[in-house]
Amino acid sequence: FYMDSTEVTQADYLAVTGANPSSFTGDLNRPVEMVTWFDAVLYCNARSKRYSRDTCYTYTSIADTAFSGCSNLANIALDTSKKGYRLPTEAEWEYAYRAGTTTSYCWGRNYPLNSGGQTKAVAGKKPNMFGLYDMSGNVNEWVHDWWAITYTSGAQTNPTGPVSAAYGIYRLSRGGSWGYD
Repeated sequence: FYMDSTEVTQADYLAVTGANPSSFTGDLNRPVEMVTWFDAVLYCNARSKRYSRDTCYTYTSIADTAFSGCSNLANIALDTSKKGYRLPTEAEWEYAYRAGTTTSYCWGRNYPLNSGGQTKAVAGKKPNMFGLYDMSGNVNEWVHDWWAITYTSGAQTNPTGPVSAAYGIYRLSRGGSWGYD
């Protein structure tokens, strides 16, 4: 899989969607924030179309405002055989985040104690060994998977979490952010 070297900037999001739902405006090189998981999926499909790639997600209808507060995509499905933009799985994100290391952090973080209470322009800290910026800070990053309390103790390859009424109703985000360590 491939991953962008920075978070999606407000400029990129605006160019693809025509919207900028961010609270921290004034510098379009800041990461876009205030997007729902569904907005992120819509962005992936819109970006795929913009660059003449396959769309990876299908759905039958959109609830609320696309790109600025979408609250549901009915019958959402991901086709990983498509060659377009999509959210990484949690396992893919962690692989990219760790960049061959086994330590918790290998570069500086942007979190509440050093962020000044707001996002910063992307790529302001050193990249990890894969050349990826801001993986542990600036904004949380959506991944494709469902949230799970625990995984089984056995070996797993790229688990996606359960879809259950009790806990599997929330999508995951990873990394630290300007407002949460």
